[in-house]
Amino acid sequence: MRFPNFYNLLVYPFIPILLFTGCGSDSRKKQTDTGLFSSYGVGAGDVIMIEIASPELTMNSGSSGGTGTSGDGTASGGGTGGDTGSSSTGGTAGSTGYQKTVALDAGTTGQLSVSARDVAGTSYTNINVTWSSGDQSVATVDGTGKVTGLSTGSTTITAKLTMTDGTVLTDNVLVTVLPSPINNKIWTTSTVTLPKPTWDHASTIWNGYLYIAGGHSSCDGSTDCGFTNKIYYAPLNPDGSIGAFKVTTPMPKYLRGHSLVAYNDYLYIMGGIEQPIFKEPPYPDLANFQTVLNEKVYYAKVSADGGIGDWVETTPLPPSEETIPPAKAGLFALSATAHDINGTGYIYVTGGWSAEATKNVRSVFIGPISPQDGSIQKWIHNPNSDLPYLDGLSKHVAVTGTVNEGTANEERYLYVIGGNSGAIGTQSFHKEIYYAKIAGDGIPFSWTLASPSLPVPLIDHAAVSAGRYIIVSGGRDRDDNYPWYTVYPHVYYYFINNSGDLELLSSYTTMPSPLFHHAAAADKDNATGTIHLYVTGGAIGDTEKQENRMDKVYYLSESNP
Repeated sequence: MRFPNFYNLLVYPFIPILLFTGCGSDSRKKQTDTGLFSSYGVGAGDVIMIEIASPELTMNSGSSGGTGTSGDGTASGGGTGGDTGSSSTGGTAGSTGYQKTVALDAGTTGQLSVSARDVAGTSYTNINVTWSSGDQSVATVDGTGKVTGLSTGSTTITAKLTMTDGTVLTDNVLVTVLPSPINNKIWTTSTVTLPKPTWDHASTIWNGYLYIAGGHSSCDGSTDCGFTNKIYYAPLNPDGSIGAFKVTTPMPKYLRGHSLVAYNDYLYIMGGIEQPIFKEPPYPDLANFQTVLNEKVYYAKVSADGGIGDWVETTPLPPSEETIPPAKAGLFALSATAHDINGTGYIYVTGGWSAEATKNVRSVFIGPISPQDGSIQKWIHNPNSDLPYLDGLSKHVAVTGTVNEGTANEERYLYVIGGNSGAIGTQSFHKEIYYAKIAGDGIPFSWTLASPSLPVPLIDHAAVSAGRYIIVSGGRDRDDNYPWYTVYPHVYYYFINNSGDLELLSSYTTMPSPLFHHAAAADKDNATGTIHLYVTGGAIGDTEKQENRMDKVYYLSESNP
């Protein structure tokens, strides 16, 4: 289990921690005074011991320490994984027992607790002990037993209980801090750029290729400008760099503000603004300008060489409200993500702005993917799954994640990050993160507010999930209807704990430039655990100015030793 913690705005290494404890009977004392533990709520008994515990500990067979009785006022722990670096030694080593372990990431916290037991096996919890760390440069522990990893190495965390007669009981946890998949990485500006500066596009990764779809391309005097239907793809190299972009089958429509997802050798496109008559702002007649949104959903097969086949239309998005005609059910600034639930793929379309309703919507549409041909036969709308914003939500990001993957305790979650609510001119901007557990039938449960939030409200940001990480990059805190807004270069890492809640790790090294309306995609090498993150295009300021539109590709690569 991993517990991230935001411990330094400018600390960037993230390192897993392994906690090891010995057998729970390591520390014992012959008790003659039945009132000895009265202040801790412990009753009478012949033998008392304390044990460090955590609900996240797993048990593996192995050797552990022995009984460890006191003879000089100290009852000590001992045995494998119990007392390295501690002044408490002794016990009968080598007896059959178990070893407890828990994996954490750097800058993360693991909550330990202590219980006491008497000779009859009665357990007493919430024991008031003193915690200490043998090497505080590696890991620290506070008065509640919360352990925070700081740097590579090992140290022992000790819980000490001093009884009323002066006798001391201890138990120890060996903490090992190890490098993580995203440690020792830096941002690299790729020598390969997008074919044209592009913003409000979409990206995804599938089978070793990075895909860039649609968006608003730069108008630099060429005829090929404005909204685009182009799709480019580039191979990903083992070191995180990318090869040259190639053009593949274009989208059926010229779109921006749409969503692109990949699942099981298919790419899916949905939503977005269709290209208007005038490709480039400022438009000549804003009063009569009409926004046409795309309600169609298209999908195409990905070939082994990375190219894609013809786009096929499948079931369109349903209306978000009963009063909206099906032909005008399109959504802009929606966010979609795909996930596997018990062998079936589902696409989750969350929120968006409706031109027909002239406001943001709350709807969450669930699209089961046919395993036979990749089509979506129907979209499911369960009102209980709708977003927890009465005024709807758009310009947010939705991602999915899985915990305890491959075990009987496997669970999946849907996350919604940031965005804005309301109608044009009356928006509320959000920094909250909500999550919903996904049932076995693919339907999300009710929404829960995550423990951490974004540091500031964000719209037009990007987020990805890779393994149990969620990575949020860039964005701005207001939109064009306000006299000013701030564009951010920041990157934040979160970790999904076993309950689906998030733990904020820390900010990562800022991107080479502030960005919004960019796209991000991530790839995780399951063999090595390495995560590669790619940020493409976007804008650094007012998108009406050509010089603010970007063609850069940034990626996280291995740093030099």
